[in-house]
Amino acid sequence: MPLSETSAEHSAQRGTLSYGPLYVSTRSEPPPGKQVESDSKIVWASTTVDWLHVSHSQDNVDLRLEHRIEETKRRLCEQAASNGCNAILGLNFSLARDRGDKALLESRSVTIAMLGQCVVLRDTESKSEVLF
Repeated sequence: MPLSETSAEHSAQRGTLSYGPLYVSTRSEPPPGKQVESDSKIVWASTTVDWLHVSHSQDNVDLRLEHRIEETKRRLCEQAASNGCNAILGLNFSLARDRGDKALLESRSVTIAMLGQCVVLRDTESKSEVLF
């Protein structure tokens, strides 16, 4: 299944999110049973949208803030996959609202930014004892 068609699933481990074939975590260490085989560059993605459309569009799923967050996360994962990575560790994200003119009470836009370390994870070798 292509990455763009996958859905995000929360794992039982706190701070993690699997996104299709990619493992994404706010933690900087790999999950149990895995180790970092190699690391690549830091990947990032951002999306800026008109805040008035986002805040007044509860009926339009494509304009909702949570949809834009998922879109940004998908783009981040696509970057990691295109760099040959199967995980993003140390995920950081922020939401920033631009107020533009200080006299206005409404924000003009919101920017969603995400970044993390692109890595290749592999299973740790089990050290099984051989009994003779």
